[in-house]
Amino acid sequence: MSRWSKPPYGAVKYNVDGSSLGRSEPAGIKGIMRDHQENVLIRFSKSVGVEDSNIAELLTIREAFVLFFSSSWAQTRTIIVKSDSMVALVHILREANQVADHLGKEEVNRLVDFVAFYPGR
Repeated sequence: MSRWSKPPYGAVKYNVDGSSLGRSEPAGIKGIMRDHQENVLIRFSKSVGVEDSNIAELLTIREAFVLFFSSSWAQTRTIIVKSDSMVALVHILREANQVADHLGKEEVNRLVDFVAFYPGR
């Protein structure tokens, strides 16, 4: 059996989970953020409408980041996010992610947001 492990000093750990009653069924997200002393700093739980479980997992991770970076803890601590999803995020090498890496570097000095939709593709 796996137990919760404390984050290192100076970090907070978010344990998150998204779930759905089935494909295209009601879904919800929830999470809890704790520090190295096991103090609960943030908790959330909410409905996200009709989604499948993979989308619910991604929405949960997004919510954790939004709440963390909106808090005062973002100024002094790093964040660790733990999810039981095997498909939500996959690490790849920078060389295999060149387009996104290039766009990320452009973003650093961007004064206005950029979004492009490519309908019909």
